[in-house]
Amino acid sequence: MNMKRPRLLLLDEPTNAIDPDGRQSIYALLRELRAEGITILLTSHSAEELNTLYDRVFVMRNGALAPA
Repeated sequence: MNMKRPRLLLLDEPTNAIDPDGRQSIYALLRELRAEGITILLTSHSAEELNTLYDRVFVMRNGALAPA
């Protein structure tokens, strides 16, 4: 099977219930993928995680984007 590199990666709570060392490994992998030009779209309940890792953060309430 010939697989291509994805351009978009969708993740739902990728570090939920992961120990701190594992979480750092996931963060490093996500940074590497981002540096390679892959777009990463994810959900997270951790404000700390969102503030330290990501370029843009959108908040949704009741299925719609919340005003900034």
